[in-house]
Amino acid sequence: WPGNVRELRNVVERAAALTREPVLGAADFAFLDEGQPETAQGMEAMPGETLPEALARVERAMILRALSEAGGNRARAARSLGIARQALYERMRRLDVSENPT
Repeated sequence: WPGNVRELRNVVERAAALTREPVLGAADFAFLDEGQPETAQGMEAMPGETLPEALARVERAMILRALSEAGGNRARAARSLGIARQALYERMRRLDVSENPT
């Protein structure tokens, strides 16, 4: 369990309150997958990948997603990422992200 004991207890209590079965099963915890950011998927390091390489890969993916969701508008993408527009430009240059991702 990635959280603390209180969070675990809350999750188990929620599952128990939502089920009609006498025993909790995996399906009773399906709500845990709801609202999980897709950017969290694929964050595992690849075999032989260093921390800087993994961070660059994840950062690049987040920038590409933000640009796509912003319709290529870099100012809007920067805002959604919580960084300054100039910082986005610098990261795009450093990570070799195209000006017009497709």
